[in-house]
Amino acid sequence: MEFSGQYLSYNEYRALGGTIELTPFNLLEFEARKEIDKRTLGRLVNLKEQTKNTKMCVLQLINLRVSINNGVEMSGNVVNYNQSQIDDEIKSIVMKYLLDEKLEDGTPYLYCGI
Repeated sequence: MEFSGQYLSYNEYRALGGTIELTPFNLLEFEARKEIDKRTLGRLVNLKEQTKNTKMCVLQLINLRVSINNGVEMSGNVVNYNQSQIDDEIKSIVMKYLLDEKLEDGTPYLYCGI
């Protein structure tokens, strides 16, 4: 299966210190992208290039998912996550990296108003 439209390439991921192999990366990047698309109402899908903050957001979402899958919190402590905690962590990461990002027309990535 080919993965296109990635917000963070595997080479960028590795350059940022990522350690997982290509196949799990593709799946986790896809999941991270879908989380971002859900929260940005799909505004980033057709951008020619993603911002550094978007790429960092994807990286952190992948790291979160790897940590959850391994049962280890980012600080190194073993932890069991419930879905509410996972959702809170995802929201926190997305807010941290994308809150101040805007499209070329000035629309904030996370704008959900009228």
